[in-house]
Amino acid sequence: MVPLEVVGYILQQLQPHQLFVTSTVSCDWSRLSHDIMYRKIYIRTSRQWERFIASLQSLSLANREAIRVVRIDGQVLKLETGNAVTDLTILGSLCPRLEEFAILKFEDAIGIVEDTSHCGTWLQGMASFDGANLPLFPFIRCIGTYMNYPAFDRYTVVLGQLTRLTMTTQQLGHQLALQRLPSVPAMFPALETLEIGHGNFSSYLSASTLVCVLHHCPRLRRLSMNELHLYDHRLTEAPAAQTSVECLAFNAMNIDTSEWIPLFTTMFPALRSLCLDFHFKLGMQRIGGMAQGFSDWIIGSSSLTSLRIKELVEASTMTSVLEKLMDAASSGAWDHQLKHFGLTGEPVRRVPSTDRLLERDSSALVRSLDSLQLDLSLFYNRSQPNQRVGKSNLSCKRFRMFPPCNLAPSTLVNLRTLRLQKSGDRIKTSLNWLLHVCPNIRSTALCGFIVQIDACELHHPSPLSVKSGLTELALKRCMVNCASDFLSFLQRDLPRLSSLTLSYVNLLGMLSEPNLDFGDRLMKLLWIEAIATNGKVCTSLRLEETQHFAKQTWFDTPPDSKRIKDHLPSDREHTFHVRCRLADQVLFDLPGSDPIL
Repeated sequence: MVPLEVVGYILQQLQPHQLFVTSTVSCDWSRLSHDIMYRKIYIRTSRQWERFIASLQSLSLANREAIRVVRIDGQVLKLETGNAVTDLTILGSLCPRLEEFAILKFEDAIGIVEDTSHCGTWLQGMASFDGANLPLFPFIRCIGTYMNYPAFDRYTVVLGQLTRLTMTTQQLGHQLALQRLPSVPAMFPALETLEIGHGNFSSYLSASTLVCVLHHCPRLRRLSMNELHLYDHRLTEAPAAQTSVECLAFNAMNIDTSEWIPLFTTMFPALRSLCLDFHFKLGMQRIGGMAQGFSDWIIGSSSLTSLRIKELVEASTMTSVLEKLMDAASSGAWDHQLKHFGLTGEPVRRVPSTDRLLERDSSALVRSLDSLQLDLSLFYNRSQPNQRVGKSNLSCKRFRMFPPCNLAPSTLVNLRTLRLQKSGDRIKTSLNWLLHVCPNIRSTALCGFIVQIDACELHHPSPLSVKSGLTELALKRCMVNCASDFLSFLQRDLPRLSSLTLSYVNLLGMLSEPNLDFGDRLMKLLWIEAIATNGKVCTSLRLEETQHFAKQTWFDTPPDSKRIKDHLPSDREHTFHVRCRLADQVLFDLPGSDPIL
């Protein structure tokens, strides 16, 4: 007989529908299966939140004790409360052994779920929502939301056991004021992840305060600072190096002098992941040396594997930093170890140095990457006239194509994850060409594109033969040209596709209801949201699962809801059809509403 310890490990590798089967084997297997099923709760929609709260009342104590992690999309609670203070005290008695609670916002997440426990993707999931009234959970270890003062006071008695904490500058200052002497034992001895955000009355952080924070967090691995003003960089002595910190994120920060950068270099010498988002502070005079300081810091971080740049004070600083990084990588002066690289944000105008990023002589920066995230607003000015998309327009003559048609075949050959987004001008992308230049790609997300299957007919007149191992595809706010060919492509040419997100997608040229037949394929995620075909909005989703003897499930909206009347001038349904062996997660939505599960 297999020991239960081994059984538990095996069950952790299974999908939810498989756990339902293993729970019928024996009493011990049932207990282990239910523990795993209920252990982590992810809530993405208001309807999920309502059902979760309602179901807790009827769950057995054993199942409620199995709930250890609750993570909620911050937008859900904002819709529920209208930005009021959230009272979560009901969870105190219903989830008695909760170890982690987080209200998150996932930046640039357009349908593909990120693993926020991974160092490279942790920076994507920032704490959201101010003033949560969180009850005291005795076994809590991770708090990923800002709390109001009564809730924060409750948790001062368990600060020593926390491994993750989110707090405002006022709450941080209050705690530090209680223990100012350096000889005082560490206030957060177990803390590994700390997020500091601005409060209602103060958003300033000095170098001396930061040094004090690091002293009280000897095991800190991930530090995030959000919407703060960095001031007073002066210290009486050189700061100690915090070699335990691997991930550092600056989000919407104001900085007044380049003198901060050498301090960060000294404090954090062992960084593996770095996110830079520094804004121009009103009245800022001393911006000289910023570009050299940032580039020296990045190039000097020999262990850096993940770099994400959103904004660097002003466009000229961003341009200069990118030029220095590309020159150093191309010349061999920077033997970088980057595996994850991102240029995001929404600049007012293009950054000229981005033109070189994918060129043959500068591609040393991206050639070895595993994942790449780009906002193409950095590449193109918002000056292209609005032109009509037509079935016959499959070249890059009228609309720019990305990746470019002249891209060197080896530039993106190692990529496994690609995120592209664009606002403003219309940019085309060809899935055949994209998969051709990224032969090892496994996950792709596109936002704001015109999507077509065929490559540019001017540069690639012969059809491209592509064999792809793509498993995750997400399209958001895209127009799909020749939609029938697109749906056939998903079924025929992407045999490993198991996660599909179509959100606010216009399927051009569809004369009938959209139909996807994946045959005997297991789908981990189907997210169908706000789909239109020739001006008609899909009002329902019909899912047929062949594993359950052709079980059919309809996802639609209540017939008396106002949104149905808004989107349905007649009583005729317009249905999106999907057939597969089994679908683990299914979400359906109409425009401007909450997804239906």
